Amino acid sequence: MKLKIVLIAIIALGLQNKGQAQESICLSDSVVLQSLAVRGEVFWQQSSTGTDWSRISGTNTSEITVIPSATTFMRYEVLEGTCNPFYSDILEIIVNAAPVVSLSDHQDVCLNSDALLLTTGSPSGGSYWGSGFIDGKFVPAAAGVGTHTYYYSFEDETTSCRDTATSTIVVLPLPTKAEAGEDFLEIYQDSI
Repeated sequence: MKLKIVLIAIIALGLQNKGQAQESICLSDSVVLQSLAVRGEVFWQQSSTGTDWSRISGTNTSEITVIPSATTFMRYEVLEGTCNPFYSDILEIIVNAAPVVSLSDHQDVCLNSDALLLTTGSPSGGSYWGSGFIDGKFVPAAAGVGTHTYYYSFEDETTSCRDTATSTIVVLPLPTKAEAGEDFLEIYQDSI
């Protein structure tokens, strides 16, 4: 997912605004940060605590994209001539881990089996999809004979982070004729 955020710098009577905002993202999400149009040079800064700032090398542009791996604080600094720098509001980017999602294998099914309501995904409450799924159920006849990949996705209601697991299910063909094997006759000698 890509999230675009515009950070603002407000100067009122020469005092810098000390505002701070928070935005939650999921691990591996990217965030586009954009400064407002300003005079002077823009330098992006980051901090792990919100107090010890360091410039991000090569980011003296009005827009950058970051992919934080842990909660981080971002702001930009504006320099013009010999004037004192001023800073944008601070943005705390809270990075949430994706839920741990798993999916157990399902036993093989026959082509003429009834629709299956799968329940092997964890944590419960997610959704299944893939070839042969109709109204949340796996329908072997709709999938057809063969090996089919299916998916289970779960979204954490608190963080809105999601993850997906995959598995396969094999749909077996119907036998073409009944085969019980060859008939044979055994005669046992009577011992009386």
